[in-house]
Amino acid sequence: MYSRRVLVWVADPQEGASLPALSPHTDWAAYTADEIGLMFTTAQKLISFRSKINRLARREPHPISPDAPMVLIILDECHQVLTPGSPLTKAADEISRMGRKAGVGLICATQYPEASSFGDKISLWDSLTAANSAVLRIANKTTGGMLPGLELLKPELLPDVAGLGYLAGADR
Repeated sequence: MYSRRVLVWVADPQEGASLPALSPHTDWAAYTADEIGLMFTTAQKLISFRSKINRLARREPHPISPDAPMVLIILDECHQVLTPGSPLTKAADEISRMGRKAGVGLICATQYPEASSFGDKISLWDSLTAANSAVLRIANKTTGGMLPGLELLKPELLPDVAGLGYLAGADR
């Protein structure tokens, strides 16, 4: 909505309750499993279309421009819709694996970054945590060590400061 180079699509299965401040400012907001399914299907079609264009133009990745902006999908409370064997889990897996080259990104947010929060789809979990992960303070002592690169981090020991977190990624 505010950038000509990035479109932000928000999927909030809690009907907008998770991201009330962000949703009105996005280019697309989906609040039900059906709406999220439509969003994911649209993203898959965009990835397919851009992949064909890129192949014909012999380029990789897709060049981001105001005419062909990046699409960033933010799925909050992903554990509510990414269930084992569901079409949404399959679509999220495809988007997370193939989207980068086509200028489509997927961010999944959950309070417990274990495989079950991602539909028990290890390839989805791997794709989402391969480059960058963010960890915020939590009270639970059993969730440390779940994310690659953050094995030694103890999220419950992060200072209790609003907005403070820890980033880990390939270049961090």
